[in-house]
Amino acid sequence: MNYLAHLHLADSVGSHLAANLLADFVRGKPDGRFEPEIADGIYLHRFIDRTVDESDEVRQAKVLFPQPLRRFAGIALDLCWDHYLTIHWPKFHHSPLPHFLVHAKTELLGFETPPEYGFFASLQQRLWQEHWIESYQSTSGIMVALERMSLRRPRLVPLADCGAHFIQNYDKLEQLFLSLYPQMMTHVQAFSLQAQGR
Repeated sequence: MNYLAHLHLADSVGSHLAANLLADFVRGKPDGRFEPEIADGIYLHRFIDRTVDESDEVRQAKVLFPQPLRRFAGIALDLCWDHYLTIHWPKFHHSPLPHFLVHAKTELLGFETPPEYGFFASLQQRLWQEHWIESYQSTSGIMVALERMSLRRPRLVPLADCGAHFIQNYDKLEQLFLSLYPQMMTHVQAFSLQAQGR
């Protein structure tokens, strides 16, 4: 899952929104290094990533990409899932997407990022200033995002080629998302309840 899905799933159980995005930059156990609510958000993010990666829907979705691209398909699919979440948003949240994004932006920009995670602070500034999440509502926005990601490192160049297969398999991927996402909401609720019981 990408930015929007992580924010939405975290919000659905009252988890710390900034922690759920910061998690991508934290290595090792967060316990003792962060406040408990931050550590809990990091653990939730990791649970979501692991559960999505192990799902039948993701396995089926990866097969839709040609063999040379399958090692990159998981990254591309994270963006695709955010696209489908934007267009099916009313199924999963009571507030309109723009209202939710204002809420998320307020919480994230109010978070005091630890100095050693300066890259996270600069990334989220770009996330909001350049309206990345809003751009995911269109297929062209996803194509641009894949192109942008492919330029980060030489090994990620094939990501740019994943966009054509997203378009080619658009309806199949949409059905897989509509199967996967409600399950993820249930899994996240169960994980959160279990964490509260610890």
